[in-house]
Amino acid sequence: LDVFAHHVMNPGPVFGKTVTGLHEQFANGYSRDEEFAADRKAVEFLARPGVAYDPNAFKDVETAVTHTKWGRDRLQFMIKRVETMRQKRAEQQAR
Repeated sequence: LDVFAHHVMNPGPVFGKTVTGLHEQFANGYSRDEEFAADRKAVEFLARPGVAYDPNAFKDVETAVTHTKWGRDRLQFMIKRVETMRQKRAEQQAR
């Protein structure tokens, strides 16, 4: 709990990095250390008393999304959008 309290009491570094480094993080990705730190935070968060983690939650979301034609069409649109962003990023990195 004190980890969360620390971030609530000292939000500057967290929000400052988010705001100022957003473009750089998107372009370059996260470092291995940052990925591991995020994983540790997730484990701490999910291991708190009273937090119910459902490992099937994304399965349920996928079932709900693919259940209707609109959901399937929207999913395909989002997949194409992500692919377009990846292509643009690759083109920018190639320059």
